[in-house]
Amino acid sequence: MMFKKLILFLLVVVVLAGCGEDYIYQDSHPFAQAGWTYADSLQFDFEIADTSKRYNLLLTIHHTPDYPYENLYVKFATIFPKGQAALHGSNRVEQITSLQLARKEGSWLGQCSSEECELTIPIQTNTWFPNPGQYSLHIAQYMRQDSLVDIKAIDFAIQENKK
Repeated sequence: MMFKKLILFLLVVVVLAGCGEDYIYQDSHPFAQAGWTYADSLQFDFEIADTSKRYNLLLTIHHTPDYPYENLYVKFATIFPKGQAALHGSNRVEQITSLQLARKEGSWLGQCSSEECELTIPIQTNTWFPNPGQYSLHIAQYMRQDSLVDIKAIDFAIQENKK
């Protein structure tokens, strides 16, 4: 009887493990107690092999409920593989973006507990990469305040868009 329960338990674990997100890349950058400072530019390096597929790029922001702003300005820089030019002949594309963390009335977007809020933002959906090779995404906080102590971590993930 105990053996049957063990087999059933293992079967359930295997099925549940197969139900998670299928990321081709995933990484996390937690911040120290000082929070996210100007000096903490994040770098995510990833390899793209299949240029015929479409991808979703996801950013997850972990912050406390005490974060004093409804958004977070960041500066993205995408670096293309060596020798590959993006727009305008450069191998680097930069963009400043406001990431909305709260609704206009002040309630947080995403999931919140008493200690942490977590919001996943699709920064690009159904996108493709023009060339195979090593890419790099750099993210810098672009707020008017140097230390954002209530930002606890930033996660970046790439998933294949199967639609």
